[in-house]
Amino acid sequence: MNQDIVGKKVVVLVRGNPDDHNPDPIQHFINQNQIEVLGEWFYDWRPGDGDWAFRRYEDLLAFTKGVEREVNCIIVEPNFFFSIGQTSRFEQRLIMQMMEKLNMPLVSITGTFDSLSYQHSTPDDDQLFEVVVGYEKLRSQLSKLRRKTQNQKQGIVGLKGRGKVGGRKSVLETKPELIKHVKELKSGDYTNQEISNILFKMGYTNSKGKAYHRTQITDFFRQSKKLE
Repeated sequence: MNQDIVGKKVVVLVRGNPDDHNPDPIQHFINQNQIEVLGEWFYDWRPGDGDWAFRRYEDLLAFTKGVEREVNCIIVEPNFFFSIGQTSRFEQRLIMQMMEKLNMPLVSITGTFDSLSYQHSTPDDDQLFEVVVGYEKLRSQLSKLRRKTQNQKQGIVGLKGRGKVGGRKSVLETKPELIKHVKELKSGDYTNQEISNILFKMGYTNSKGKAYHRTQITDFFRQSKKLE
């Protein structure tokens, strides 16, 4: 029994086709550790989907659902990396460290991952640079995806339906009278530039004390539709 995950909430991510996969080892691990699996298992069996974990479609789906369901970790099998061609221990450790920082660590049912030995998998300087750059891009992508998913779950939505940074209020919330003026001026067939000039004369400015840009007027008008 793994005391670190006993009673935890998890999602399960499997490499392979569900028709050919033997679920017994994972199910035994789940039962032994009294783990609560949230939702169906995720099966990644599509060929040609990249050789980096969490750049693959099913990986991203499992990660997103894990954020939504507030799970503690992702349960995988030892072949999680090796089966997609990510055989380097160096790359594997980067991914595992990244998932730890994202509060969704990978847990192998055997406690280990299949890989090549360090002697055969340690990259040279050029390869190391490429790997680290790739890792940083992936880490940034997953961090943004996590924030977006959490914001949407909390109902924090900004312009164009995008997740908004928690705590930051929209102009509709902070300056509802400004949004009303934009709506009224738009109904009078004024252009965005003309509306910006009128608002500036009325004392409405951006954070730098200048007139609002035309694109901001478009955003304000989009927000004004919520007043209807």
